[in-house]
Amino acid sequence: MVFLCSLNIVYATENIQKEKCYNISELPLDFNIEDIKQTKISDEKATEIAEAMLVASQEEMRKEIDMSISSITPPNSRAAQIVYLGTDKSITTADIGDYGKSSYGFTPAFYGSDYATSSKKARETALTGPIGLGTVNAWAYVGQTFNVSGSGTQSANVYMEGKIKGMTQAFAGGSASTNINFVVKDLTTGTSYKTNIYSVSTSLIDGKVVNQSFNRGIPMNLQGGHNYMAYLEVSGSGSAYSIGEAGSDFGPWDGDGADESVSYTKITIDF
Repeated sequence: MVFLCSLNIVYATENIQKEKCYNISELPLDFNIEDIKQTKISDEKATEIAEAMLVASQEEMRKEIDMSISSITPPNSRAAQIVYLGTDKSITTADIGDYGKSSYGFTPAFYGSDYATSSKKARETALTGPIGLGTVNAWAYVGQTFNVSGSGTQSANVYMEGKIKGMTQAFAGGSASTNINFVVKDLTTGTSYKTNIYSVSTSLIDGKVVNQSFNRGIPMNLQGGHNYMAYLEVSGSGSAYSIGEAGSDFGPWDGDGADESVSYTKITIDF
């Protein structure tokens, strides 16, 4: 276990540039965190504080993810697939992805994230506590770009099949959450279409384990001449105060060897 990098100790399993570290005071909270630190409180109150920190840090993490996605614009030099308007297509490759992690405050933590286009897999671990005050986030996505050839617009269903495996847990003054989404973005217009695969939050003393396959579809109109990306996104957060522990574990950074991750096997475009 290591402490968050506010102590200048980094869990260096990937590029240091992916690490974003902040003082807890930078979180947009509606209470003074310094006042809280001077007060002896119950587990229930500690959980309430952790939940507030979690929500605030998730909003900041969402900005990081959106910034990454928005940087992907056509034309691109990746191995984009060609989809002919009106002709069904199955895609079993990936050519794009990104990852990141961030932390606020001072607390022990296991955290990291990555992706692999070869296995169409994204992973994140964001576990924190006990002892201290802080929150940690980790996210990753992996997917495939495709260009639609033809003229006009046609309705289609875009499906993704895959598997998710991991855990979201909290204990005594901790709060955690995990979100997994399938997203299709029109890179030409900037419009995104999303469906949730898995979403869970835990607090106080609670744990949720998932190990299941998924098949999700998004109905949409595909337009000839447009560039798209279909991707699988996972994000997790853990927040803790005092003796609390919490986190999202869909990756290897907790060292349990459980092979947790999210991955897809196929993207199908069905006209």
